[in-house]
Amino acid sequence: MESSQDKNYEYYILNKKELCKKYLNRYLIIKDESVVGAYETFEEALKEAKNIEAGTYIIQKCEKDEEVQIFHTRIRFDG
Repeated sequence: MESSQDKNYEYYILNKKELCKKYLNRYLIIKDESVVGAYETFEEALKEAKNIEAGTYIIQKCEKDEEVQIFHTRIRFDG
């Protein structure tokens, strides 16, 4: 079974060309296979994502020619 994060990342890859036209070099919050926010820094995106349920979204930098895909997710440790 494919996770929400996997589906969101697949959405990014499949739509990368169009997303880069609109959001180049910005950090995207992708949830439910759509962009819910675009930010200048990872820290801004993370701050905005704090109210979204952990594990249901990704934060991905929108870059045209990245050699290594970086997958960010937020994990909470309650203890």
